[in-house]
Amino acid sequence: MADLLASIASSSSPPPAPTSVHADKLGLTASQVSHFLSEATAYAAGHGMLVQAPEQRYAHLPYCLLPVPFPRQQFELVRLLYLHRLGSLSQVLVDSQGIVLSPIFALLVDRVAADPDWLHEQLQNVLAEDAFTRRLVELSKAVQKEGVVQTAALGIHRSDYMLHDDPSNATSPQILQVELNTIAASFACMSSLASDLHRFLLERYEAQIPSAYYGNVGDLATHLPRNPALHALPAALARAHSHYGRPSCVFPCPHLDDSKTILGFCADFPYPSIDSLFEIMHVKTCPPVTLIEVTH
Repeated sequence: MADLLASIASSSSPPPAPTSVHADKLGLTASQVSHFLSEATAYAAGHGMLVQAPEQRYAHLPYCLLPVPFPRQQFELVRLLYLHRLGSLSQVLVDSQGIVLSPIFALLVDRVAADPDWLHEQLQNVLAEDAFTRRLVELSKAVQKEGVVQTAALGIHRSDYMLHDDPSNATSPQILQVELNTIAASFACMSSLASDLHRFLLERYEAQIPSAYYGNVGDLATHLPRNPALHALPAALARAHSHYGRPSCVFPCPHLDDSKTILGFCADFPYPSIDSLFEIMHVKTCPPVTLIEVTH
């Protein structure tokens, strides 16, 4: 996704919207698909589902016109309802509809990170061949040598899955984990907006979507999972900051209350939705400072 957004930002032409190539699968006419695309693009523009391209022009992010059907049982197998770790044992709320695997993997990552000696030993065999991993281990050892003062930690993890569909149809589709990311906050806002876009389309145009595509499941929007990441991740960061235990832990902003100040490092990816989120969360900003200024 990062590579895709970078290509959009450097391109002189807008990204393509979904085409009508799947109109036959949806059971829609070409005119219906064209109308849906127009509505979806307008929604994206009005809700900050954009990325800045050259010449100060904004382009909508690539999106899937309608949500893809997914086996409920497989989705519920890995559904993450709630997990946070702030210096103590993780709190996990288990969905009564299925087994929650994501918190278990998150707890595993947390336990591994808490045992750096074991982790260094396991990575020893790859250090000679992988310069990036070698540098990470060197930094980790340097930090451990200096001594870790702050015992609290906040982990934001994202597991990536793909649905394996047996071509022979001998077995039912099975969800498989392909990756686990431990730096997973950058595109959470966009995934939330994509979910909201799909909900908007389903609620408004459900009567025009033939039941053959999704099956006779009733109200389509009620089957679309909520994605609260846009608000949940900032709430987690705020909770971590509160737990940190220091009223003033950043370079002071003269016009702000130090007790409510947090330092953030942001890449130069201008997403309008972030600006609006600042207003919703009542986040005030001050002029940016350099790392040298912070350390002095």
